[in-house]
Order: sequence, then C-alpha cells, then structure tokens
Amino acid sequence: MKTTSFKSIVIWFLKVFAASIISLAVLSAISYFYSYTGIHITNPTKSTDYTWLPGQKMNNMKEGFSSVKIDINGFNNLETPNQQIDILLMGSSHMEAYQVNQYENCGFLLNELMTEYYTYNIGISGHTIYRITDNIESALNKYTPSKYVVIETNTVQLDIDLMNEVISGESTPIKSHDSGLLFYLQKIPAFKPLYNQLDNWIKTKSNKEDNDIPQETVITNEYRLILSDFLKITVQEANKHGVTPIIFYAPNEHLSKDGKLTFETDEKYFKVYKETCEELGIVFIDMSHSFFELYNNNKTLAHGFSNTAVGVGHLNRYGHSKIAETLTAEIRKMEGR
Repeated sequence: MKTTSFKSIVIWFLKVFAASIISLAVLSAISYFYSYTGIHITNPTKSTDYTWLPGQKMNNMKEGFSSVKIDINGFNNLETPNQQIDILLMGSSHMEAYQVNQYENCGFLLNELMTEYYTYNIGISGHTIYRITDNIESALNKYTPSKYVVIETNTVQLDIDLMNEVISGESTPIKSHDSGLLFYLQKIPAFKPLYNQLDNWIKTKSNKEDNDIPQETVITNEYRLILSDFLKITVQEANKHGVTPIIFYAPNEHLSKDGKLTFETDEKYFKVYKETCEELGIVFIDMSHSFFELYNNNKTLAHGFSNTAVGVGHLNRYGHSKIAETLTAEIRKMEGR
C-alpha cells in the first residue's frame, strides 16, 4: 500500500510539472506574438542607459500592430549605419517606436525624405529629457553626427529636483537586469508581462513622474535659471561637436466629446521653455501646429491606435510621418533650401 501511494504521489507531481511546462509554453507562444519587448542590457557606451539585445525581435499587438528587429547596436533601426551619421535622433519610447513598423517610424522616414543626410535613431523607452540630457555627451562622442542632434520631448514643464540631479551629475541611470536569474527569466515571454507590470508598479510608487509635477501659478526666477543651466548642457555638447541642437515638442492630445482637439500644455511653461531655447541657440519646434493640421485636414490623431483608446498612447504612423515632414521642412528652411 505504501509503495502504491508513493508512486501515485510521484505520478501526480509529474503530471502537474508536465501540465505547468505545457501551460508555460502555450502562454509564452501567445505572449511572444501579442507583446514581447525582449531584454535590455546596460549600454557600455553610455549614449543611452541601456540598449535592447542586438538582433532580437520585438512583437506587438497590444498597442498598434508591429514586428521589429533590433539592430546590432541595440536600437530600432532597419539597418546599422556603415556611413557617416548626419542627424542623430534621440528620445523616449515615442522615438523608439516599436508600436509601428520600422518603415513607418520617424527615423526611417527622415532618411526617405532627406536623402542628402543620413539619420540614425537611438530613441529608447524610458529616456525622458532628463536621461537624454544626462547621456548627450556620450551619445555625441559615440555617434559623432555631422549636422544635427534632434531631441524629442513630450513635456515642457520640468521638475527642478530632476534637473538639478542632471546638472550636478547625480542623476541615476535606468537599471538593467542583464545578469543573474532575472535576466534569464525575462527570456520567457510569459514571464515578461508579469515582470513589466511589477516593474511599472514599483516605478509609480518610487519615481517622480512628469504628471506629478506641482502646477505652479507663478514661474519663479529659480526655475528659469535652473532650466537654463539644464538646457545649456545640450548646447555645450552640441557646440563641442559642431552640430546644431534641435528640440521638438510632441505634446499629448485630448479629443473632447464634441470633437475639439486640445493639448496637455501649460502655456506659462511652454513660453518659458521656448524662450530659453531661443536664448541659448536651440532650435525649438512645436509639433502642436502640425498635429492640429493633421487632425483638421485628415481627422486623424498623431497618437493612439485602433486597439487603444482614441488619441491615447504612443505616436502612431501618422504622428511619425507628420513629425518627419515637419523636421524636414524646418531643416531645409534653416539651410535656405
């Protein structure tokens, strides 16, 4: 009786184990095609805090529909540059653009529109204007663009403490789990969504987000001075490398029930940001006008997808196309062409 009972227990555990493996395999297959961003690793060049694993596939049906292959440097480009880079494109997940196909993103379209220049895109998730500014010296040292460094931001209202951290050299890079058990677990597609959810929850509890910045009724002189010192970092590095710095503002949109398009922009902060850029010699481009044009002429929004809420989320292919067109027009205007 004891032998039979022991065998039954062993067989039961084996069945549970086999069922778990099969379930994990099925969930991983579904997760891989539905939403899989893969693994990011620390960037040794410090041009960004991290890169994705070179050559990995990123699939997405959660927000838009796309499948992209990461280049040899760990960024979302169809090909790795084997020529002089003229325009270096930096930004957050909006510029990383894994929500759209690779031939629909801003970097690719700039190369199509401006054949006289070569654009390389190192936009990557989580890299807000603070991380970009902290990394810009290393980025320009690594990729040595000959003409422009173009930076995307979706906010013009910055946090004094976060700016001071960058100015003082005390800003904390985004951590990568590129070794140990967690690194290998992230290779399992079914584990990745759970990890992302937990990681996002921890970040919302511990980090300052742009949306949490207090709405000041009056902009102080302290804010103006710190903003100027913060933006000077970009100017100084651009001057060292002989390139023109361009910052373009691509604000989030809101569509009211009656069809009116508005942007999440505080005009006081917008004015100060624009004026400071102009004083320092940064070319500042406001995409609000282009997004208005896109909506008024085509009834199309720059953000959001057919499988998301209207106008909510990352830039879609129409937004990328409009940004590429606007940047091309502005650059040619500056160059008198």
